[in-house]
Amino acid sequence: MLHEDLRKAVDVVRSSHKILILSHLHPDIDTLGSALAMHHAMRRMGKDTVVFNSSGVPPTMAFLPGSEDVVTKVNARSRFDCTLALDSGNRDRFGGPIMEEGQRNRLGVIIKIDHHKFGEVFADIDLTDTSSASTGELVYLFLKHYPVEPDEIIATNLYSAIVSDTGFFNYSNTSPGAMRDAADMLEYGIKPGVISRSINENKEISDLQILADVLQTIQISECGRFATLYVTQEMKKLRNAHSYMLEGFVNYARSIKGVEVSALLREDSDNLWKASLRSAGNVDVAAICAKLGGGGHANAAGCHMAGSLASVRKKLEGLVMKRLAKLDR
Repeated sequence: MLHEDLRKAVDVVRSSHKILILSHLHPDIDTLGSALAMHHAMRRMGKDTVVFNSSGVPPTMAFLPGSEDVVTKVNARSRFDCTLALDSGNRDRFGGPIMEEGQRNRLGVIIKIDHHKFGEVFADIDLTDTSSASTGELVYLFLKHYPVEPDEIIATNLYSAIVSDTGFFNYSNTSPGAMRDAADMLEYGIKPGVISRSINENKEISDLQILADVLQTIQISECGRFATLYVTQEMKKLRNAHSYMLEGFVNYARSIKGVEVSALLREDSDNLWKASLRSAGNVDVAAICAKLGGGGHANAAGCHMAGSLASVRKKLEGLVMKRLAKLDR
């Protein structure tokens, strides 16, 4: 059905003039790179586009071409012919009032472009493909069908989206298609070395200080297969740390020999924790997070949990142990 829906989506966008492009809260490079690639492509086609992220652009992602165009508020009187909702299966992940039910008549035709396994039905046209490693690949597919040939700006954003969501082709979601799409971007003049440094060598001293603090919190289950780390509000305040600075910390716990699932627990408010889970490949952490109201991918997922640190960690460990027990049968 993807190709039939893709054709419908292309027809809607072609006939639209004013387009809203949404990327999700606390953005990663895939959601922002995808949104900015689409923004630039549609501007080239003469469209009037607004690219929105309620959290704004983290300093670590300001290298993405066009990031200065991202807005955190949309005029309450603005109406759109269509809305492109990128890289999230759930409406509330876009933040702000823009996706609330009362705003629906402002958004025109809603087109969701996503690659996550779990999500709700909120779009008129759903271009979800869980076999894609990144939303950037699906945006590239859309542009090929429009058609819009990438330039260096579009290609830099799409390449950044693809390599970030595949861990520079280290993650198990790496596919021949992801590699081919990334290779295509090199044909349009991108500078992969510059992009790599912008993503991987762009840290402040405070980033390393909060990492050192968080690494001190590692706990490993008795069986050695589940590891957790945590960061409290007090820890973040001490280092003036923002959420984007914690990106990737969960992978340090996953890298411990014998650990099959890791979790980073981030205290967002009193007794409310954001849990980010990673799997070595045997445990579907998206299924665990879906039970807790979240979602994601089989090897990388997240959710919010209420309770004390001890109770949240105990609940997560119980769910992970159940999954591991099934594998051992």
